[in-house]
Amino acid sequence: MPMTGVHNAMTWQQSGVSPYLHQQGWHYQGTLYDQWNSVVLQPSGFGNPSGQAEKNGNKLYTVNLASRAPVSYQSHQLRKMIHWLNQMHPAEPIFLIGHSAGGLIARFALIELFQEQPQKTEPNYISGLITIATPHLGTFRAAQAIDAVEEPFFCPGPCWSFLEEIFAGDDYKLVKKSKSLLYELYPTRPRNLTFWLNEQAHP
Repeated sequence: MPMTGVHNAMTWQQSGVSPYLHQQGWHYQGTLYDQWNSVVLQPSGFGNPSGQAEKNGNKLYTVNLASRAPVSYQSHQLRKMIHWLNQMHPAEPIFLIGHSAGGLIARFALIELFQEQPQKTEPNYISGLITIATPHLGTFRAAQAIDAVEEPFFCPGPCWSFLEEIFAGDDYKLVKKSKSLLYELYPTRPRNLTFWLNEQAHP
């Protein structure tokens, strides 16, 4: 079940990852959404003209999370989707793939799932997690982005080129709306999210 940072589920399709996995025998089922406190599946006809979910073989789902929201909120959404998958496919293992901040969200969700039911041993719970380009130690780019939108007039020299690089089009508004998430992606230091996450025992 792939997820990504501030993009949406279509990123996996547009980047070629979902088509490649389909060629390797993973049947793309569609995208999971959290709507009105319920998990909804939007089926996809890609590699599946009927648009109906496959019942046999390896299945691939993508998820749409509230990508600008704090990690804890996105983790809450992801856990609901994992429970939905457990109900839909009770005898099958689940593997998570998280890109960028999606990897941190998946790790956070796994820790919370373990805390919910530490004795749960069924094989369909979570069998593996793959993270791609995930800032497990935080990233200085998050701090740069927040500093730039909060005090753009006190950013002389090379910082101006950074502003031009990241704030083309609607990126400025995106950063402003993602500030709570960006604070959580600050480089690791005591008492911040990545520090806490790296101190946890991973199930």
